[in-house]
Amino acid sequence: MHAIEKSEGDIVGYIDTDLELSPIFIPEAVRSIREGADMAIGTRIYTVGAWNFTRAILTKGYIFLVRNILSLDYKDTEAGFKFFKKKKIMPILKKVEDKRWFFDTEIVARSHKAGLKIAEIPVLYLPRHDRKSSVNLVRDSVEYFMKLISFRKSVWRSKNKKK
Repeated sequence: MHAIEKSEGDIVGYIDTDLELSPIFIPEAVRSIREGADMAIGTRIYTVGAWNFTRAILTKGYIFLVRNILSLDYKDTEAGFKFFKKKKIMPILKKVEDKRWFFDTEIVARSHKAGLKIAEIPVLYLPRHDRKSSVNLVRDSVEYFMKLISFRKSVWRSKNKKK
């Protein structure tokens, strides 16, 4: 958030530092914004392989929960690949509360609720095998579920109120 705030461009954004989502998709995100979107979010495309089967299943499960708990119909709110019109996203970022992984979903949910036009960009997910994932399947799955429920209760309660 601090980097986006300090940046001087009209279009700002971020990708996860592990680069499992390649920066080669940034021009497409920028193009979507220049063509009228307020925000472009990455939708992870998984290559077939046993080494990423669990990750793909967990992502699909989380998308199912987001759709059913928050009624958001996006293919992937959690991918660390997001670009924005700076003027449009700054008021949203000031309201974001989560400082961990739920940050991505919260940005999409708050942007949707504020009426921002959101484009989805397919991005190839290529896992890095040179490091161990920091994801703990059980702990993080429970934490995400609880965050979704808490967010829905505290922020999402009125679909007609803009927050």
